[in-house]
Order: sequence, then structure tokens, then C-alpha cells
Amino acid sequence: MTGTLFERILESIDGKQPQDFFLENVKRLVTMENGYHFRVILNYLSELDYWIE
Repeated sequence: MTGTLFERILESIDGKQPQDFFLENVKRLVTMENGYHFRVILNYLSELDYWIE
């Protein structure tokens, strides 16, 4: 994943390490490509030790 907005968001979160942050849902994110993109997002945030609710 290179050059994406989400990659920039991850860099910012990783650099600033906020206690909390909010990401707005993209329409159909959970179902797009059978949930692949959503799983990628959850995995990256989990690797940064964030709990996703």
C-alpha cells in the first residue's frame, strides 16, 4: 500500500501516537472486495497497538 491517504494517516498516527482518534467510515468499506480493505485497515491499526471499536 503506497501513496494512499490511509498510508499518510498511519504515518501521522504512528508519529504522534495519540491516545484516541476517530476515522470516519467509507460507504461500503466493510463489504468492498469481501471486506479486504477493512481487514487491512484493522490489521495495520492493530499492529500500532490500537483497540478498534
